[in-house]
Amino acid sequence: MFAPTGAANVHIPPSVRPVFAGWKKSSRCVDGDCVEVRVSLGRIFVRSSKDPAGSHLSMTATQFADFLAFVNSPEARPSRPA
Repeated sequence: MFAPTGAANVHIPPSVRPVFAGWKKSSRCVDGDCVEVRVSLGRIFVRSSKDPAGSHLSMTATQFADFLAFVNSPEARPSRPA
């Protein structure tokens, strides 16, 4: 199960901080059922494009890095019967 680490906020200097006003989704998203990301107020927000008015996750940069590492790990994929 995903458990973010790094409870403290991570300071990202403005010179390297990504800034954009709206939600962004991958150019590889073709069916509209995607994850959208927004960087604002020093946090990274994640939501489902299927329900943009619904709930979203809010993470620090460290937590987002942990989240991405988990999502890309074999542990995140459901096991399939042999």
